Amino acid sequence: MDDNQHDVVVTVDKFVEALSTGDGASLDSLFTDDAEIWHNYDQIDQPAAEALAALAGLAQLKPRYEIVGRDVVDGVCIQRHLVHITLPGGESAAIPVIQRISVTDNRIRRIDEYMDSAQIAAAMHAMHAG
Repeated sequence: MDDNQHDVVVTVDKFVEALSTGDGASLDSLFTDDAEIWHNYDQIDQPAAEALAALAGLAQLKPRYEIVGRDVVDGVCIQRHLVHITLPGGESAAIPVIQRISVTDNRIRRIDEYMDSAQIAAAMHAMHAG
């Protein structure tokens, strides 16, 4: 692994850790000022700050990220993982995700995220029911 690939992996690891713990300050510092996040379920480019604000409550679900696969090419990490969460009633859920994370100068410039919207909806429904 060359130095650039290593830097990309370190940045992505910091991102996953900050998401896991709900560390908003670390999340903010990991993104470029003009970073965007795109989701397959709405196909909208969302400013990273807006997307991260929406994720603020994720830490209460005790997320655990299980990295299933990762490839790094030219400053881009393609990562496949499962997000394991604990719902308020104690049930658990695992949501499969693929992210294409573009990194420039050790900061995330863009994320293209692919998730199964049906599984997200079921987890959200269970969360609100609990």
